[in-house]
Amino acid sequence: MAIHHATYGGIPVYEILINYIALMKRRSDSWLNATQILKLAGFDQQERDRILEAEVQTGEHEQVREGYSKFQGTWVPLERGVSLAKQYNCEELLRPLIEFEPAPGPALAPEGVVASITAGQPPATSDSLSASSPLVDESESDGSTTPAPSEAAAEVPPNPSPDIHGSPRINPK
Repeated sequence: MAIHHATYGGIPVYEILINYIALMKRRSDSWLNATQILKLAGFDQQERDRILEAEVQTGEHEQVREGYSKFQGTWVPLERGVSLAKQYNCEELLRPLIEFEPAPGPALAPEGVVASITAGQPPATSDSLSASSPLVDESESDGSTTPAPSEAAAEVPPNPSPDIHGSPRINPK
């Protein structure tokens, strides 16, 4: 399973796709999305809401209700996220994201650009992090840019921004 660098609403995250569910860990503080953990554990929306209200939101947490829908939910400190995953028997599935620590490397990917990280592979360089990079199959990942798992099906090319003369600006460097 590949862990991806992604940015949603200006917030950099590590993201992994497990059983068709996108799970995220914020890069800045390692907080986990508890809502996504409960999805992984198999709870429907009503059950997730009940558990979040009764068990999770009573402690330290942050609710995100705006922005990209996959990023929304209740975020908790890493330790609380791990205990939630243990409690609902999905810790082993989540282990690659929980234990992930990036190697020192390039600057963060700009918003909308996602860098794939595969075990044993060097991280992408800032030169390979461009919105015009081709998509690559994760089985052949060399650290170049790939879409985040939650965005792979909905990839739409961005509209070019006009420059001051009104002509489209293509891949400014």
